[in-house]
Order: sequence, then C-alpha cells, then structure tokens
Amino acid sequence: MGDEAPRRSGGTAGVARAQDRAVRMRRRLGRAAIASLAAAVSFAVLGVATGRLVVVGDAVVRPGPAGVVLLELAGALAAARVALARRTGPGPVPGRPHRARVALLTVAAVGTTGLSLLADVPASYRVLAPPGPDGCRVVVEERSFLMAGGGRVHVLPPYAVLTREVGRYDADDGYRPFTAGSWSLTWRDEAATLHLSGGGTDPVWPSEQQVSCPG
Repeated sequence: MGDEAPRRSGGTAGVARAQDRAVRMRRRLGRAAIASLAAAVSFAVLGVATGRLVVVGDAVVRPGPAGVVLLELAGALAAARVALARRTGPGPVPGRPHRARVALLTVAAVGTTGLSLLADVPASYRVLAPPGPDGCRVVVEERSFLMAGGGRVHVLPPYAVLTREVGRYDADDGYRPFTAGSWSLTWRDEAATLHLSGGGTDPVWPSEQQVSCPG
C-alpha cells in the first residue's frame, strides 16, 4: 500500500507533462498556420500593390501560385493541430477576438491569393541574360489579352531578391517580343540597352530602353 500512492502520483505527473507538451505543440502549429496565412497576404499585396517581383536564382516567384502553396501549408498545419487535439484532449480555448482575427486573416489570404491568380493568368516572366558586369539582372514581364499586349521592365540589383520597375512597353496585337525572341540586351558598365523589335506588322514601342542598375 505504501508504494502504490507514489506510483499513482508519478503517473499523474507524467500525464500532466504529456498534456502540457501537447498544448505547447498545438500552439506552435496554430502560430505557424497563422504565419503562413500572413505570408500569403504579404505575397499578394507585394505583387498587386507594389508591382515588385521576387526572384530566386533565375526563377520569378509568382504571387498567385506562391499564395496557393502557403494556403495549403496553413491548412495542413491547422489539420495537424486538430488531429493532435483529438488525440490528447481539448486544451485552452482561444477567446472570441482571437478566433475573429484568424477568420478575418483566412478570408483575406484566400481573397488576395485569388485576385493574384486572376491577375497573373495573362503574364509570363523572364530573367534576361546576360547579367551586368556587377551581377545586376534585367527581369521582364509580358502580358497579352485579346489584341493588346505589353509588359514591364525591372532591374534586380546584385544579391537582391526584390526587383524594381524601371520601364514599360506596349505591343500591338498581343505580340510578346521576349517569347518570340525578338529582343537584345547589351551592357556597358552599369547601364544596359534593351532593344525590342516587333513581328512584321506588330510594332513594339518604345523599341529601345536604357536600363541602369541599381534602378
């Protein structure tokens, strides 16, 4: 009888520690899900509101698809949190203001990601070669819809991941000069000349742009 009480006490303490660990893990999962939602909103706002592009290596990270990945990650983290709660029992219930903020953030993330996807449908992106002598890159965006075409020209300073817009162009009949290969880029020190030519009866204007880095 004397040994039974300590064993029960130790078992109760072990269960309590396990529950505490589960509560902490649920909190971490919840915070990670919220961070993913916030990142999805940030990507969408960055692309739609500022027009800046995120470039990693030679690839442009498109805001819409990146937002979808972040939403899927948030959903997976939330599902893991719910599954953990079912196995270990309910923990502290978040207050109504917290739940309202999470719901609002979720709606914002889904809405802004959807808008980014719609805005991104007619666009394609390209990191042009060659880079400048100091590693500066020129990044271009092409868009076409029905008979209208055009795009924007960005510079990406060395070791940066965010571009800066430095020019725009228009094209007739939805012509895409970069897809068609009717362009050339020539560097001279930190400045470059970007030359665009149309396809037959589809002019591009301006046909020549001076690009400096940093923009």
